[in-house]
Amino acid sequence: MSARIQHFLSGLTIIILAAGHDEKLEGIVPCGFKGLYPINGIPMYEKIAAAFLKASEGLAEVIVVAGWVRSNEEIKTAHEKGFQLISCNNSKSIRQSIEAGRSAATRQNTVIVTADLPEIDVAETRQLLAKYARSEAGIVYGVADEQTYRRQFSADRTWISISLGDKPGERIRRVTGINAVYVAGHCLETALEVVNKLFEARKNPFLLGWVLGIGIALRFGHQLLTRKPCICVGAIKERVFRKFGVIVELIEDAGPTLCHDLDKPEHFSVSNSQAARV
Repeated sequence: MSARIQHFLSGLTIIILAAGHDEKLEGIVPCGFKGLYPINGIPMYEKIAAAFLKASEGLAEVIVVAGWVRSNEEIKTAHEKGFQLISCNNSKSIRQSIEAGRSAATRQNTVIVTADLPEIDVAETRQLLAKYARSEAGIVYGVADEQTYRRQFSADRTWISISLGDKPGERIRRVTGINAVYVAGHCLETALEVVNKLFEARKNPFLLGWVLGIGIALRFGHQLLTRKPCICVGAIKERVFRKFGVIVELIEDAGPTLCHDLDKPEHFSVSNSQAARV
């Protein structure tokens, strides 16, 4: 590990969002919290925390934001394993979960990740952190390629054909977003505002239109209907910078295990039957 990456990791906080509650999952997941779902005998949030701790060689600060009432045993186990387990009273608010994590953080640079990545891979996570370390952007987001994903997983995902260049038509790929985003400390307040809005809007085209502009939202809608690529990364970067003054960078080929999340009840039985890599 280079000195630059070590320095970066020493100033990094990982916030794992495990407060999300879904009543539809109460028969599958303890109390309906996905983060509590056991993967090879341990809660999924604990597996994700372990992956980031190993990937950062214990240098990064790891905080798990829970939505359930923590037991003393859970808090003690988390401490012994090198991470914090804190509570967020409002399990339906991503914004409040992020703010709870930031209020407990002691470092400025932040990675925000969801707690439903059952097959998270340490090597992929380490590569992602190294790419974050080399970036000068305020927000860094990653995507995974469909072909690469299909070689490892068969679950349905939302795929979008997008031009990865600065102009439409350049390097068109079918990709999906990963469940982690990096926010740099030098523009923390503004960047977190963008991330909050994007997290809240990511599955609602009307909210997405408000965040990125109606033109971007209409292009997404047109593409979903026609399956013809009409979105380029350059336009999204420009829109975010013009509206929020934050530079955004996209990481290509971020890794399939970082986007393989659990959204549907059938995903859970499949994931727990696969071997853990952490």
